[in-house]
Amino acid sequence: MDISKIMEIIVKLFGSKKSEVKSNDKPPKKAQDIAKKFEKTTGKATKIWKVGDKLSPHFSYDEMTRSQTAERNSIDNTPKVEQVDNLIALCENVLEPVRVHFKNPATVTSGFRCIELNRKIGSTDRSQHTKGEAADFVINGSPTVTDVWKWIIDSDLDFDQVIQEFGRWVHVSYKRSGENRHKCSIAKKVDGKTRYFHYTEEQIENEEYEL
Repeated sequence: MDISKIMEIIVKLFGSKKSEVKSNDKPPKKAQDIAKKFEKTTGKATKIWKVGDKLSPHFSYDEMTRSQTAERNSIDNTPKVEQVDNLIALCENVLEPVRVHFKNPATVTSGFRCIELNRKIGSTDRSQHTKGEAADFVINGSPTVTDVWKWIIDSDLDFDQVIQEFGRWVHVSYKRSGENRHKCSIAKKVDGKTRYFHYTEEQIENEEYEL
């Protein structure tokens, strides 16, 4: 029996090879509406973002905006133009350099959160996540959460806030406008409540902090 016949039998028995997941060709309606409103208000055209688009070489629009909580509760977590611009700045100025330094993929556990989503998870309206200025993430592989947190502080990166949260992930933020504060903190559970312990960059450099 020739090879073509064999392959035909295999395909019939087991089905064809699973097709690759492709990016969406058409942006969601809300993203289109936001772009139209922005153009009408400012007179400037803007990109309509969709799944598969890159904000930086290693970080995509969808991983910085997706949320299982939003999906479960039918919350539309589509960011506005300014919020996407903030996400791009965060990726380019902080997340991308961290990813390149550690040479391992990053997993973003929480990026942009609209107000409705942010309230759903019990966070304050003042959260920088709602502006697209913050992300929670881990670097896969060997570096610990503390390694990543400390490297950001010791590096020359400009950042607004970096928090080692419960030894499980790093929260980092970056502001396009205004001065970035370089605020360094560790979040812990104390008697069942979340407490934040703040340190100067000099204290971190001298390892004068408690995990």
